[in-house]
Amino acid sequence: TQSAAPYIKFWNQSGQQFLAVNDTAPAITLSASLPSAPTRFVMSSKGSLFLVSGATYTRLYARTAPNYYTLIGTPTGAPNNAGALAISEDENWIAVSTNASTTVRVYSFNKMYNTIGSAQLPAGVMSAITTMAFSPDSRYLAVAGGAVNSALAISSNISIFKRDGTTFTTLVTPGGQTTFNSTSITDIRFSPDGYFVIAAIAGGTNDARAVVLRKTGTTSFVLTPQPVTFTLNASEAPLLLRFRR
Repeated sequence: TQSAAPYIKFWNQSGQQFLAVNDTAPAITLSASLPSAPTRFVMSSKGSLFLVSGATYTRLYARTAPNYYTLIGTPTGAPNNAGALAISEDENWIAVSTNASTTVRVYSFNKMYNTIGSAQLPAGVMSAITTMAFSPDSRYLAVAGGAVNSALAISSNISIFKRDGTTFTTLVTPGGQTTFNSTSITDIRFSPDGYFVIAAIAGGTNDARAVVLRKTGTTSFVLTPQPVTFTLNASEAPLLLRFRR
């Protein structure tokens, strides 16, 4: 068999279905090919930017023509094989976490000049970050994670940061329980209006669930009294969450 080069496949929505645009012709072109197979990928909601990470790289691409993405570069200090990636709704901010460590780097992005700013390093983040998300207004960043190896730890937690001007320095501590008896948080999302945060908690038998936090004022998120529970087999856990718009 012939080995294939690393690639990313794009789909376009056509009516009620999505059609792969690269099946018959290379309709989407990258200015620089990927060095190795991607392990993490995120695209902005507008489709203008995407972040991709693999064993030897983390790169930002920007759409500079309808079917062409240009390599902007590697954010300074961004790790290879990133643990999680996020792009803000306004496409002015990107976030990269180190795989299995406490570091989150947040970078500004200048869309006019396609330049990446220096890294901001919010403090107080937990170990083994697995997922991140920006709020719809791009003012908050939710960071969640837990133990990569459940033999090392069985806790996972959530932190939410508020942007002050051009830096993410104010830690917004959610009220109530924010550390959970589970191996990891697999996904975290803001609601379209930005007033709720939902997180998927991975656990053992019948312990998988989703928790919801509610925004109160501008400086806190409070855990709602009752989590959304799932009855699952021991091998199952919620992986992806979405709010309906």
